[in-house]
Amino acid sequence: MSHNTAVFYLLASLLFLACARKRPVLYPVISGVFFGLVFNTRPLTATALALPFGAMLLSLLLPRGQRASGAKQIGAFVLGGLLMLGAYWLYNLGTNGTLQGGYEAGGDVGQVVGFGGQNTVANGMQNDLTQLAFFSLVLNGWPRYIGLMFVLLPFILGTRRTWDWFMLACAVSVMSVYTLYLENGVAYGPRYWYESIPFLMILAARGAERAAEVLADAVHRVWQRWPGPASNPRPVWASVLIVYGLAISLLSLGSYRWLLGDAQRWRVDQMPARARDMRSYNGADDRLITLVHDMKLHNALVLTSPCSNWQCIGTVFWLNSPTFDGDVVYAKDLAAKNADLFEKYPDRAVYTTTYLPPSVVPFGVSPVAGVTGSDAGTPPKGSDIPRPTAVPTNPPEPTSTPDPQAV
Repeated sequence: MSHNTAVFYLLASLLFLACARKRPVLYPVISGVFFGLVFNTRPLTATALALPFGAMLLSLLLPRGQRASGAKQIGAFVLGGLLMLGAYWLYNLGTNGTLQGGYEAGGDVGQVVGFGGQNTVANGMQNDLTQLAFFSLVLNGWPRYIGLMFVLLPFILGTRRTWDWFMLACAVSVMSVYTLYLENGVAYGPRYWYESIPFLMILAARGAERAAEVLADAVHRVWQRWPGPASNPRPVWASVLIVYGLAISLLSLGSYRWLLGDAQRWRVDQMPARARDMRSYNGADDRLITLVHDMKLHNALVLTSPCSNWQCIGTVFWLNSPTFDGDVVYAKDLAAKNADLFEKYPDRAVYTTTYLPPSVVPFGVSPVAGVTGSDAGTPPKGSDIPRPTAVPTNPPEPTSTPDPQAV
């Protein structure tokens, strides 16, 4: 799931962009690099964010006395982004043999993005309604009647900060761009809107802050009319105590309901209501990991037998080291290509797994119910496994053409 990775990159990009004036070259470059990483991770999300980020960067040119500094920051950000765009193309060239990304190389993107293929405006709007309904359930765990109240407070209370409007534009852009996508993608919740969460959470914090400011001003005006000293300080501490106390209470409620709550608040496919509902979610669990751990495998190559879905390889593949040289290496059992794999790992003990029922047995041994691990025999090494021998085939008989003189 690439959504949380993209959110990390977004937060890093925002952090260095917010601090850009302290180091007007270094920090914007880093911010641009992280934004480029968002594009490498979630291209459609980054495309949607290009407009609000571009507008925010161009706003640096508005103060006349700071245009030179603003231009320097914009150039540095663009440079960082272009570096990662180059990395994106190089990666695609190395993996796909073309500058196109995996999405384009794997199919016709125009069929699923936009309204010229399988998608329609009506379908896109229906997906938006689905995402919005589920998003309001899982965003923060607060009661639904409160919903996005804190997010909207900065604008209801008349904020003038450019960053508030920037955050709102980014959130709306991420949400609206997936109107162009064929599917709603609901899995673990409305995941296509996941990258909007950093902007909404920052706006919620700004809403609490802005509410405290307005409340302090209101109380101060009342105190000024009250008989007493000519001037009274703004009771900031009292307003902060009230507003932040409410926010902390809501956060505690949401966390409790997710982590410890017993009540089943809703029952929606592909959208867990409690942390405990994540156990064995989507058919994925640690059954193979536990078996391999209990067997204490060393210098092993573990092949996962084919299954009808992704779980048999997806639940263990993430344990591989980036260079595929860990103590245990997991790979798909692809009969036609296993010989090449064994040549890469000639000295490793080779095992085969099944996901249902869970089993780990030496390569070449058929799994037997209840028999797994060392009880099933000794595993062969990659170099000991016979390679298939090519069998020559007889060439086809040449076709004879009739002699025209004989006719």
